[in-house]
Amino acid sequence: LAVLPTLPESHLPGRGARDLSEKSRSVTSAMASESMSPDVHGLVDATVSRRPSLPSSDVEATQEIGGSTNASDSTTTPPALQEVPENGTAATSLAETSSLSSSSARSSDRCSSEGWGGGRESLLQGALEVILDPARLEALSSCDNVMSYNSYNFFSRAFSIRGRNICMILAPLICLFLWSVMWSLLFLESTWYFDEIVSRHLTAVQHFIIEECKDDLITPLVNFISFLLAFRLARSIKNFWEARAAMGTLIATSRSNIADVTVGLMSPFRRTRRKLGSLEDVGNEQEAMELLCEYSKWLSAFPIATRHYLRPESFANENYSKVYAKQRYEYGRLVSSGDAQQMILECENTFGEASKVGIRVRDPPLVALNRLHQLAWDIAYFEYEGVPKAPTPHAQSILFSRITDQINILCGSYGAMERIALTPLPFVYVVHLRSMTLLYLVLQNLSSVAKHGWTSLLLLLLLNWALLGVEACAVECEKPFGISRNHLLLGKMGKIVATNIGQALKELTMVSSSTKHGRN
Repeated sequence: LAVLPTLPESHLPGRGARDLSEKSRSVTSAMASESMSPDVHGLVDATVSRRPSLPSSDVEATQEIGGSTNASDSTTTPPALQEVPENGTAATSLAETSSLSSSSARSSDRCSSEGWGGGRESLLQGALEVILDPARLEALSSCDNVMSYNSYNFFSRAFSIRGRNICMILAPLICLFLWSVMWSLLFLESTWYFDEIVSRHLTAVQHFIIEECKDDLITPLVNFISFLLAFRLARSIKNFWEARAAMGTLIATSRSNIADVTVGLMSPFRRTRRKLGSLEDVGNEQEAMELLCEYSKWLSAFPIATRHYLRPESFANENYSKVYAKQRYEYGRLVSSGDAQQMILECENTFGEASKVGIRVRDPPLVALNRLHQLAWDIAYFEYEGVPKAPTPHAQSILFSRITDQINILCGSYGAMERIALTPLPFVYVVHLRSMTLLYLVLQNLSSVAKHGWTSLLLLLLLNWALLGVEACAVECEKPFGISRNHLLLGKMGKIVATNIGQALKELTMVSSSTKHGRN
């Protein structure tokens, strides 16, 4: 029962998903009863046995998530969230449902034992357990692979090979080295290998390079190449900083947004309880708490959806189940299975269902932003009951305007990062830069070998590394959203936002405790 397999394709549309959900609820309730009759046992066994099994390749791929050496796949997915839909079907996990029920029960028991207000505190504690789930937060942190260094120690990582974009410059570096070795052998005692006529021509070429080309053809290229490389690196560094600034804006706006939503929605109830001197729910406070918890979960899901969009993973047939299970685990119980499919699978099939293939119809961050806009209206214009002094319509409109402005800032931050990820330097500039850089290095290597022979090979290798390395650094900084050691901590961004939201929600619990002990 840990993994609920996917129904066959014949049961894909509408009715099959509803029947599966109804059957899951019936099986869960039957298993939860204290005394289960033989007939019920038989029904459960028969229901489970009729479910098709997952292909062995998908099961093995899902089970290997925890042992992957890739930084983006280094999370361990528990069976409760390893629900892998096929072609957009809604696969519901029995373990996820029972886990949610048990956590809510534990929250309710804890609130009752401490004397808090029943329904609202149970909802609050349940939301905190979902948002601050340690395993989920650890999975978000493990998505990053950044290499740190000591800024005050000059030799810290100075000679480190890891973290350099060696794969990009390795091929041209080898080609230039072989080019230098070839000419050094040709210029070295050429009479040993060729006849006198060929040796005379090689000597003439060597003399021409040494005396004529060095100052007339090669040296003027240095300033030109330096300007191109400096501009290229400066633009890439600016992209990196703008991406980090947009990331910081997203985190800061999330903090302000959850604080405004919490205070604006719950303050009338808190003020009423303070006047009454009671810890019990006031009016429809439980309904307001449900809205707040749902809003908090969607706000926590937004940076995760942003990271999935900026750092896409391939949903190829061989790793589809593995990628889906990993991303689903990062969302945890913040969103339902159906909403998770809408945020993970960006395409739709011919039935209009979320799928790994088909027509691309959505961006995951916009799914969360649209839901936040809808909840913002419900929160700002909440109809209070049992509150003597409810917010005026003008105050509600101000709250709605403030919340929506903050959501629009979140959208702007996501848009800024999207612009950076999808807008490299123009093709013509990069091609011209690389072709001129290679031309300069080819001529410089030939000139140095002609003048100094094979003794210059090592220094030429370092020169080639230095210039090609500047271009490699620019490429790393131009799109800082990958899993390289030089890219931004997008996984940690989601963890920070979740932690800040949890802190804001905990303030409600602290207010309840202070009211209980007579403190204002």
